[in-house]
Amino acid sequence: MFMLIFARLLAARKAERLLHGAAPKSVEVADGTRIQTDDVASVVPTLVKNGVCTDFRLLPEDVRQILDFAENTVCYPRDGSGKGFLPREFEHANTERQRDVIAAYYFDRVKDCAAIERLQVDPLICGVANAYLGEDVQNIRTRLWWSFPAKRVDDADLHAAAQEKFHFDMNDWRTLKFFFYITPTDEQSGAHRYIEASHRKRRLRHQFTLMVGHEFEELLAYYGPDAIKTVTGDAGAGFAEDPFTFHTGTLCRTKPRLILELEYGPSAPSPSYRYGVLG
Repeated sequence: MFMLIFARLLAARKAERLLHGAAPKSVEVADGTRIQTDDVASVVPTLVKNGVCTDFRLLPEDVRQILDFAENTVCYPRDGSGKGFLPREFEHANTERQRDVIAAYYFDRVKDCAAIERLQVDPLICGVANAYLGEDVQNIRTRLWWSFPAKRVDDADLHAAAQEKFHFDMNDWRTLKFFFYITPTDEQSGAHRYIEASHRKRRLRHQFTLMVGHEFEELLAYYGPDAIKTVTGDAGAGFAEDPFTFHTGTLCRTKPRLILELEYGPSAPSPSYRYGVLG
C-alpha cells in the first residue's frame, strides 16, 4: 500500500532510488545475446531522458518460432468466459459474443515456447534492465497476446485491454518493460503510443491522485503534440519502456497484431501477475 500511494510522486521515486543505491549505470552485456541493437551504450541514457528506447530487433528465426507457436496455440480473452480459440478463428469467435474480442492472451502457455524462454534470460535484455533499474533484477512478467480488429466494443473493453487509454503502470517502485512486435505493426494495426519524458515530468495533479489514467486532451495540453509518439515497426521490432511513462495501446482497425512483453523488476511477482491473469 505504501508503494501504491507514494510511488506516484516524482520526489519519492528519486528518494527510493537514492535509498537503495539504485542509480542508472552503464550496461554490462555478456556474450550470447539474440537481440540486435545499433548502440547499446546509448540505451540507458535514452531511457533516462525519454522513458522509451526503440533500438531493438529480434532475430528472424525467433520471430518465426514465436509466431508459429502463437498461430497454433489456443488464446483466451481476459473476460472470464474461459472459451479460447485459435487466432485465425477470431472472426468466428465474435459471432458467438455480444461484443468483439479486441485482445486474447496465452497466459502461462508462453512457457511452452522455447524462443520466449530464451528471451526472458537474454544477456542484453537482462543487462539493460539491471543497468536502468540500478541493481540486479528478475523477470516479473511475460505476456504474449493478440490484438484483433474490432467494431463492437465499448469503453469498458478498451479499459480492460489498455487501448486508447493513456495511463501509467504501478507495478513496483522501479520496473522496465520490453515489447517486441511479432507481426508488422503500423498506425492502423495496434501500434503502441507513449508520451516522451512523462516518466520524469509530471503535473502535481497527476501525482496527487489515485488514478493512473488521464484524458488524452488533458495530457496533450500539458505535454504538447511533439511529445506524443507512436511506435510502428516490422516483425521483430522492439522497444524498452519505463512503464511510469504515460502510454497506451491502440485499437486494431485493419489486421491482427501479435506482441510480446517482458517485464523486469527487483521484487518477486505473484503467479497471477506474472502471466497476465491480473493487471
